[in-house]
Amino acid sequence: MQLELNKNHKKANIRELKKPLKTIAASLMIPVVLFIYSGASLDNVYAKDNSLNIPTTPYEDILERLHGGLGEITKNDLEESKYLDFRIETDESFDFLKNCKNLDSLRINILKPDDLSKLDTFPKLPKLKELTLITYKEQGILTSETKKFYENIKDIEKLTISGISVGPDTLSKLDNLKTLKIVRTKNFDEHFSKLSIEKLDLSEYDIYDVPLILGKNDIKKLEEKGVEIDFGSKERKKEYLEVQKKLDNIIKEIEIKDDMSEKQKLDKIVAYVINTLNYDFSIYEQDTNKNAHSPEDYYKKGALYGALNGDNNAICGNYASLTKALCKEVGIDNFYISSEDHNWNVVEIEGKAYHIDTTFIDTGNPKTETVEEYDKNGQYIGEYSAQTVAQDIEKGKGDKYKWYLETPKQLEEYESDSHEYVGFPDYMEDSSNKLVSIRIDNKVLPIYMGGLVGIFEAIGLAKRIKTKVSENKEVKKR
Repeated sequence: MQLELNKNHKKANIRELKKPLKTIAASLMIPVVLFIYSGASLDNVYAKDNSLNIPTTPYEDILERLHGGLGEITKNDLEESKYLDFRIETDESFDFLKNCKNLDSLRINILKPDDLSKLDTFPKLPKLKELTLITYKEQGILTSETKKFYENIKDIEKLTISGISVGPDTLSKLDNLKTLKIVRTKNFDEHFSKLSIEKLDLSEYDIYDVPLILGKNDIKKLEEKGVEIDFGSKERKKEYLEVQKKLDNIIKEIEIKDDMSEKQKLDKIVAYVINTLNYDFSIYEQDTNKNAHSPEDYYKKGALYGALNGDNNAICGNYASLTKALCKEVGIDNFYISSEDHNWNVVEIEGKAYHIDTTFIDTGNPKTETVEEYDKNGQYIGEYSAQTVAQDIEKGKGDKYKWYLETPKQLEEYESDSHEYVGFPDYMEDSSNKLVSIRIDNKVLPIYMGGLVGIFEAIGLAKRIKTKVSENKEVKKR
C-alpha cells in the first residue's frame, strides 16, 4: 500500500527528515512504500504504543530494509491527517480508515478492481467531502450491491471516478453530491437525470470518449436541470459537438427509425461498423514496417478517434467504441469490455445481454465474395459479388456468424485468449439463461432455462431417491 499523509496538502521538506536523501529516493522505486508528509509528526511515526495494522503489510519489511526501521504508521498520524492517498488490493478491508476522523479528502488507487464488494467495509468518515476512486485496469464496476458504501459516503460533495465503470442506481444515492468528475471511464450506466449534481467535470476526460457515456439526450437533460458541464475549454466543447454531429449523421445515413426493434437497430449499426472500418494489421509490423501505425495513433483523443477520423483504418478499441456510441444514441444499453489485449461489447437486446465483437466479425469474414456463374450447360456466364457479411447482418441474418450476439456461456466455449475478461455487468440479464415455456396442468408457465435444468435435476434426484427407498424396502423384506 502507498500512503500519503498530508495535513496541509503540501509535501514535507526532504532535508528536514532524519534519513539520507538517497535512502528516501530509493524508496520511491518500490511499489509498496510509505510516504510521510507534513501532516504527520515524526515523533508519532516512531511511537510504538499506538501502532496500527494497515493492509499490505510488506511495506514494513521494505522500510526496515531501506532505512533501518522508520517505524509503523500510528493512529495519531491518521487522526491528524486531512488528506490521504493510498493504493489497495480489492481483497483488503477499508476498516482501518475509521481512524481518519479529520479526513476531508481521500484518494484511493485500486490495484486489482476485479471485485469491488470490499467497498462495503468503508467506514463512515464524518468530515470527508472529497473522494477519488481510480484504477488503471478499466475493469472494476460500481454496482448497487455495495449499499453500505453509498450510505457511508452519502455526505461527500465531490466525487472523482477514473477508470471504474458505474452501474445504475449507484451514485444517485449520494444526495449531497455537488461535483462529479469523470476520467477514463468508458461505461457510465447511472442515469444522469437522477443525480443531484451541480457540476459535471469532463475537463480531463478524452474528448472522443465523451459520447461513450454522455449522449446528446443526456446533455439536454443536464442543461435543463441547470447543471454546469465543464469540458475544460471552449475549444474542447466545440470538438465534442463536432464528434457528436458525426455520430448524428451516421444515424441518419443508416436510417434508424424510432419504431424499429432493438435487434433491427443493432443490425444496422453492426453492418455499418464492419462495412466502414478496416482493421489495420500494420500495428503488428512496427519493427519491420516504417509506415506502420502504433495503437496510440488510433487513441489520440479517445477510443472513438480512430473510428471517426482519417481513412477508416482502425483497431479493436475503435470498433468497440463506435459500436457503443451508436448504440447509446439509439437507446440500446451496452457495455465496453476490455481484456488484457482486446476490446468488444456487451449489448442488451430485449432484456438479455449478449457479447458482440465487431472486430472479429469483420476480420474473420471476407467483406465481399466473388462468385462465378454458369448456365445449365456449364458454360461460363460471368461473375458477381455475393452478399457481404454486412448485408447479411443488416437483413437480420447475423446469427450464422461467430462473435455475433454470443451468450457468455458460448464465449467461454470458444476458449479465446483475447476474450478472457473480468467484470461482466451483472446488472444485465445473462442471455445464457433463456426464457422458455412449459405446460403444467394445462397452464403455460414461463421459466428460465437455468431454472428448468434445476427442476429436471431435482426430478432426477427425487427419482433416484425413490428408487433407493424401494430397493431398501426390498432388502428388508428379504
